[in-house]
Amino acid sequence: MYPELERLVESFDTHSEELQTLQRHKVRNILLVASLYDSFTLSEGKHLSELIYGAYHNLSLSTPPHITRVSTRAKALRLLEDLRFDLVITMAQVADMPLAAFGQAVAAMQSGVPVFLMAYNERELEGHLIGAKGIDRAFIWRGDVRLLLSIIKLVEDQRNVGHDSRVGGVRTLILVEDSVPFYSSYLPMLFAEIVKQSEALIAEGVN
Repeated sequence: MYPELERLVESFDTHSEELQTLQRHKVRNILLVASLYDSFTLSEGKHLSELIYGAYHNLSLSTPPHITRVSTRAKALRLLEDLRFDLVITMAQVADMPLAAFGQAVAAMQSGVPVFLMAYNERELEGHLIGAKGIDRAFIWRGDVRLLLSIIKLVEDQRNVGHDSRVGGVRTLILVEDSVPFYSSYLPMLFAEIVKQSEALIAEGVN
């Protein structure tokens, strides 16, 4: 009876279905290669999963990932034989296997899984050719748990940006920076600010 209204409703339903396909790829399982000391330092004596859950809660985000920790890179490779992970993070001080060999082994076992290096300072990064031999990116830890959250969201955004921009018209911010200390400090602040501004828009009723 009302063809124009029907077309409008059908268009709305189609758009709603498309929006439900956004953010399809999530980081659900992380493999952390870190000694007990590194794990303690990262979490400041608390359970690392609890800290990440708290960071997600503070920014009103859902489904924080599960973290599996192993103490050596050799153990990580054995675990990768049986389990699928979305992200591998290795601390720089783990020395049972060369970093490049580890990154290449991960790539051979689970193609497409990013391998990130975490260090406490720039000196620990010396001698590592990031991006050239199996290590996708490096970060410097300064005690801000939001860095881990930013790393997770960085991986998710890289996987989702093509589809989400094409289907949902999602806007994209590109940060061009090759200084590890700079983006390690800047990404947590940038991501937190974007989330807060997005929440403010939703609160004002902007669709």
